[in-house]
Amino acid sequence: MKKLRGSFAAKLVAVITLCVLVVICVLAAVGTAYLSDSDAYSMDLKQAEERAIENQAIGWLYDAAQSYKEGNTQPQLTNTNFRYTLLSPEGEELFSTYEGEKTRWEGSQQIQPSFYVEHISVEYPEPAEVEVTPTPSPIEAPAEAEMAEPTPQPTLPPTTATRNVLHVFCYDTNEEFDFLSDADLIRWRNANALTAKGYVLAELPVTDEISQAVSRIDRLYGYRVLLPAAAGLSFVLGVLLFLFLLSAAGHRDSGEEITESFVDRIPLDLFTLLIASGICAIFAFGFGFGLPGNIVGYTLGMVLLLGAGLLFLLWCMSFAVRVKKKSLWQNCLLTRLWHFCGRTLRNGGHLLGRGLRALPMLGRGVLFLGAFLLAELLILALFNGEGMVLWILHILVLCPAVLFLIWNMRKLRLGAKEIAGGNLSYTVDTKYLFGELKDHAEDLNHIRDGMNAAVEERMKSEHFKSELITNVSHDIKTPLTSIINYVDLLEKEELDNERAREYVEVLSRQSAKLKKLIDDLIEASKASTGVLAVHPERCELGVLLDQCAGEYAERFGKAGLELVLLKPREPVTILADGRHIWRTFDNLLGNIVKYAQPNTRVYWNLSREGDKAVVIFRNISREQLNLSGEELMERFVRGDSSRNTDGSGLGLAIARSLTQLQGGEMDITVDGDLFKVTLRFACIE
Repeated sequence: MKKLRGSFAAKLVAVITLCVLVVICVLAAVGTAYLSDSDAYSMDLKQAEERAIENQAIGWLYDAAQSYKEGNTQPQLTNTNFRYTLLSPEGEELFSTYEGEKTRWEGSQQIQPSFYVEHISVEYPEPAEVEVTPTPSPIEAPAEAEMAEPTPQPTLPPTTATRNVLHVFCYDTNEEFDFLSDADLIRWRNANALTAKGYVLAELPVTDEISQAVSRIDRLYGYRVLLPAAAGLSFVLGVLLFLFLLSAAGHRDSGEEITESFVDRIPLDLFTLLIASGICAIFAFGFGFGLPGNIVGYTLGMVLLLGAGLLFLLWCMSFAVRVKKKSLWQNCLLTRLWHFCGRTLRNGGHLLGRGLRALPMLGRGVLFLGAFLLAELLILALFNGEGMVLWILHILVLCPAVLFLIWNMRKLRLGAKEIAGGNLSYTVDTKYLFGELKDHAEDLNHIRDGMNAAVEERMKSEHFKSELITNVSHDIKTPLTSIINYVDLLEKEELDNERAREYVEVLSRQSAKLKKLIDDLIEASKASTGVLAVHPERCELGVLLDQCAGEYAERFGKAGLELVLLKPREPVTILADGRHIWRTFDNLLGNIVKYAQPNTRVYWNLSREGDKAVVIFRNISREQLNLSGEELMERFVRGDSSRNTDGSGLGLAIARSLTQLQGGEMDITVDGDLFKVTLRFACIE
């Protein structure tokens, strides 16, 4: 294939073959369309011939009737195999060329008059209405009324009413009519319709369009199945050859490098104009001067069509070369003109900008205002007496400038507000800013970069501290494990000294406490740095609350606490890691057991607020709380300042880190001795 793409002979053969396929496709498509128009695919040969005769004869019949309606009483369509007779609406023969010859086809058509219809409104007079005055009854009428002469009653003036009608203009007679309904129009049309009868001679003695149509049907009918297949196959092969030529465009025998020819170096817009002019000239010659309706005309038309197709193929191959060379727009005349204008304006703008930037902001403002006032003075001098018009022009120029300046200042204000609000990813757009305003925007962006650097440095510090805690905890855990093991061995020994047994018991208790502290440290470090694995799954919070309440029922009883669990009947489902949710609830409930006031109630509520699942813990603290909710969630912070309990001060910090790790929120509210923890998670259906 690579050798064929670079072979000139292969391309020439492909072009010639493509032309042959185009001719075959066009001829086969025209033959298929002609057979389809004659219904040759659903009829036998004789019926197809009759249909072809009918199509030609009906057209001639209408032409003859129209010629007669225009006043031509001379015989039409002489020296043909067609005869016709025209009858009036009453059946009277108006004109005829039929002399009783033997016919092959006979047909009759009703030729309606040619007219134009529009809907209009017309005012019609209505019958006059008489106002009737009631006559008094004999009982109520006075005696004078009986003797008086009757007073003549006034007659109201005639009125008009608007009615919609069909206004018809008849082209045949140049007359106009108004009809009140479609039925009236139909009756008028039928009353003025000619009846045309057509006849085709049986032997077809004359060579005309009818005999030629029969001859074409006779020749093409035997190929009615082959013609569509030939058209389709030649079309597919032609498309493949066309694609091959596009692929081979620009390739030479020398190698894979794309080589431009002379036409490929012509600017694309100029080359397109030349090709389009050539194609238009070909079609203007073919259709403008007309082609004879014989084999010579058909051949010349096919040659012109192939010429236009070759020009189009040349343009497509040149376009493909330009695409491969990535030089589609580089050498266009319009592109060069655009670049020249752009460079000129850009250089002028740079020169003017450098001159203006050399001045201070106040100097630039004075220069701009002076130039504006000087221009206004010149305009006033040229157009004296046009003060109002000039004032309007002054406003139309000044207002957009002021609005543009205000818009830029607002952009700077919004940028400063976003950065001050902590949005360190916000960047002030300097696209339409200029001068000092642009410098100010860049300074704001530099402030953002500095704050980002400071935040990253702090994040590194926090990460380093977390890693330090984790590493030290691991280092402590190794000797601690040995201590715990040896303490366990000592507990299994039978010690006679009572004091020694007490020492071993203290060692066991304190080593276990130290082990738990180290485990909490490691877990807090992992949770805060986000290295814990999270496996989200559907979690029904109501079921999980019931399980936790069951687990802590005994511990709440020993601590003298009564747990009140409130939850909705409908399930509340979230997407979270069940192990981490359980650990969060375990830390919070354990914190309540340690620090809640005995003989009080603990409220545990589950509810749904919009698309959020809300879990609330409420209890009364045993010790006085002098810290805020945020301070209580810090590491190693405990509610009892005396630190008499066994807590490590990491439970709330771990619970918050685990909640945030799963996309939730945790808030702590302290109101006197009331301790309230609120967890929020996104609900799913």
